[in-house]
Order: sequence, then C-alpha cells, then structure tokens
Amino acid sequence: MKKVLLAVVILVGLSTVTNAQTSKGTWLLGGSAGYSSYGNSSSWSLSPSVGGFVKDNLAIGAELDIQGFSSTTQTSIGAWVKPYFGGSETNKWFAKGMLGSLAWGTESKFAYQVGFGNATFLNKSVALEVSANYAKFADINDGQFDLKVGFQIHFGGK
Repeated sequence: MKKVLLAVVILVGLSTVTNAQTSKGTWLLGGSAGYSSYGNSSSWSLSPSVGGFVKDNLAIGAELDIQGFSSTTQTSIGAWVKPYFGGSETNKWFAKGMLGSLAWGTESKFAYQVGFGNATFLNKSVALEVSANYAKFADINDGQFDLKVGFQIHFGGK
C-alpha cells in the first residue's frame, strides 16, 4: 500500500511540472541575482525583468540591472531576446542577448550582454534559471563574465 501511495504522490507531483509555459502569449516576471569577479575587483548585481513570448519558445522583454562595486553603483536598462530550445517540458536551455544603456555617474553609455543558461521548471508557473553571461559596457571596461541565478514566473498563455 505504501508503494502505491508513493507512486500516486510522485505522479501527481510530476503532473504539476510537465507543462512548461514557453508558449506564445505567456508573460514572464522575475529576475536574477549575481556575483562577478574580474581582476582584483568583484561586484554584485540584482536584475528584475519582465517579458513575454511573441511565439512559442521565443521571449522578448526588458531588464533593469543594478550592480554594486566597492564604492559605486551602476544601473543599466535594456531590451532582451531569449530563445528557449532543447531539453524537455520541465528543463529547457536558453540563450539571451540584451542591448541597453548604462548609467555610470552622470554619463550614459552603450551596453550589451550575451548569455547561455538553463531553466528548470519547479512547477507549471515557476522556473529556476541559472546562466553564464558576458557583458561589455562601452569603453568603461574590457568586459566581464558573471554567473546569475534567478526565478521567472510564467503566467497567462495557453
């Protein structure tokens, strides 16, 4: 009896995570946090984002990125595109490209970021995302690599 009950619990649990929401019309709300190290410096980041799927497995959106360094904070805002591919309904890979503007003190500079990651769907609406990214901020630095971990809430859609 215990084995049957355990099997039922597992099946019910799996049924709540088998419908990954990457279909056209689904909205995303979430963000990530990260830590990066380059040279003799390090920084932290918080990146809230919002977006939507314009077609199955292709989302576009906007992100605010706040980075803190030893004595300063910089803010960038940008538009991103994020195709999802491969994997399964509960685990999908994605690439992400973002173009935007970086506010550094009183100046504003062009910025871009590219990344690659994995979204693991904890249920039909929430995904845990882990990504590796490279960002370049105009002529401010030589570029930086970072790792980010975040959550995305998928709602609406089919």
